[in-house]
Amino acid sequence: MSHSLKYSTSSSAMMRKVVKYLPVLLAINTSFDVVAASTAPAPSYPTEAMANDATLKQIGAYAAWSRGYTGKGVRIGFVDTGADLTHPDLINVIAAKSPYYSSMVDVDRGHGTGMLSLALAAKNNQGIIGVAYEANGLIYAGGISGYLLNSDINNGIKWLADNKSDIINLSLGARQTTSNFDLYYKNIGDGIYVRNKGVTDPYSSTSQLASLQYATSRGSIVVMSAGNDSNPTPTSPAVLAVRTDAAGNLLLGGRAIIVGAVDKNNVIANYSNRAGHICQNVTATGCADVVQVKDYFLVAPGGLVYEANANYTAASNMSKNPIAQDLGSSVSSAIVSGGISLIRQAWPSLKSEQIVQILLKTATDLGPKGVDSIYGNGLINLDAATRPIGALQLAKIAGVSNTQLVPSSVALSSSGMVGGMVNKLSFTGSQVMKSAQVVDSMGRNFSVDMTAGMSNSLLNYVPLTSYSGLSTTTIQPVDISIGNFSGVAYSSQNLLGTRVGHQLGDFYWGVEVGEANERSSILGTKGFGALGVGDSNTRWYGVHLSQNISENVNLYSNWMRGVTRANADPSSLITEISQVQTQTWTIGVTKNKLIDSQDSLSFQVTQLPRITQGYATVTGVTGYQYSNVTEEGGLSEFLCVRRGYLPTVMDKWVSS
Repeated sequence: MSHSLKYSTSSSAMMRKVVKYLPVLLAINTSFDVVAASTAPAPSYPTEAMANDATLKQIGAYAAWSRGYTGKGVRIGFVDTGADLTHPDLINVIAAKSPYYSSMVDVDRGHGTGMLSLALAAKNNQGIIGVAYEANGLIYAGGISGYLLNSDINNGIKWLADNKSDIINLSLGARQTTSNFDLYYKNIGDGIYVRNKGVTDPYSSTSQLASLQYATSRGSIVVMSAGNDSNPTPTSPAVLAVRTDAAGNLLLGGRAIIVGAVDKNNVIANYSNRAGHICQNVTATGCADVVQVKDYFLVAPGGLVYEANANYTAASNMSKNPIAQDLGSSVSSAIVSGGISLIRQAWPSLKSEQIVQILLKTATDLGPKGVDSIYGNGLINLDAATRPIGALQLAKIAGVSNTQLVPSSVALSSSGMVGGMVNKLSFTGSQVMKSAQVVDSMGRNFSVDMTAGMSNSLLNYVPLTSYSGLSTTTIQPVDISIGNFSGVAYSSQNLLGTRVGHQLGDFYWGVEVGEANERSSILGTKGFGALGVGDSNTRWYGVHLSQNISENVNLYSNWMRGVTRANADPSSLITEISQVQTQTWTIGVTKNKLIDSQDSLSFQVTQLPRITQGYATVTGVTGYQYSNVTEEGGLSEFLCVRRGYLPTVMDKWVSS
């Protein structure tokens, strides 16, 4: 049997067997954990909730969980040493295969068991909690004694892809010690390296390229550990993530991520390979590669993180603890694989390369500002990754895609509603308003309560007329007299009206009529963007009565009714507005000559105009299903205050 290269797994667990025979390795690279002597007492271990609490906080997992993202329904595949499927942390593993075992085991070191648990350990009060604790796992055991052959790795990648793995985790890589690195590569600055003349590039192997292309072409995202050689560049096959064709197109389609390790303080681990780049296209002026390693490089916690301890009940297992600490970029890779599952669950219609870009764009910047040759894009941040990126646009209704929501031209930042009679309370029962969908710059949908952009107040009210709140400028009154009738005419830029009446002894009666024209407003309410309204016209009429009950005391009252006709704004969620009826009343008393002949005191109660009848059609996208978008809308009724009247339509609008 011939093969070109052996691979070793990329965490400290790989050393547990080797250290026994080559203890000098432990002295050279102290980043690997030390196995306790057989005479040492079994150490205690933390509870499930506390085991990796600091690590989960470090990557923002709790925030993502609080939004309902736990990896449910997502498949994470692993090519590794095997898995102890009897461990309570691995109850979510749904498929396993190996060319070496008739039934799945993790005999040698437990590396595969640990990696699976970091990504998807069940939340069951045992062991640890995986980043995606409701994801499903698949494991292909591609080797024994900690080493995997090229053929086994390739077969495992293809098997995982054929079994619909959304993510494929490769916590493995070729070994290249730091002392040998300078024999092969020369630093030309800015984290870029070129091959020395006359040597064979040990990272030039493309043994996994075909299988990785097979997997990524079927939608799998491949997560590869950078390696634990303390080198300035990642190992192979991780470097294949940025390999391009002659035209500069990524051979893996941007569906692969390289992961390095940081400690609890977000400092690059001393054992972790960095985000430097081995140039493939060297020119006289430098490197002409369109894409570099740092562009697809993330870091995640990799130092002394708890994971499931394989075969912990076996007599040969000295610790007898269900969990053990591990470190290495293998750990970091598994954590990122779990994180990707949360994004895939939340937005299953996203393309794999979009998910990769989301993780890269939302990473917490570390080291030199911007994307750099040590930390790449920075630390995975699941809190930021599950929040909107860029400007939010209202989801478009007409002509939506059948795979994801399409943004309209209406920006959420320019949407709102202020003042007037149509206010936040008017939309209390509208599910469309409560769950309106907006789209971020990455094409992801988010639910927004549009009523949060509404403020309530009837502006510009003056006692001259109860409908003064519809005026956009100061209302100017003019006294009028026609025969035995007297009153006042009033007007502003968009409103005019008159009140005239006649005094009959101690009794006064009068009538009032008025009209207001509003632009992009209804009943004093101005709407913008997604809450916009069209122009409207309101006309009102009513009666005024007063009675002198003594020489200096006068009782007065009025009642008016208004009718509003409005147009809808074509870009708004409010797509149709019916004829709207309003009414208002006032009752008051005035006492003249309270102290001297020139003064008076009044007490008045006014019910400002309120909506008594009318409805609007609210139409908007309120959600989507995995394979298609749903467009939902419905009639919403202004709640009538007449006793016994009950709206029967789907959503109720209530006015204050």
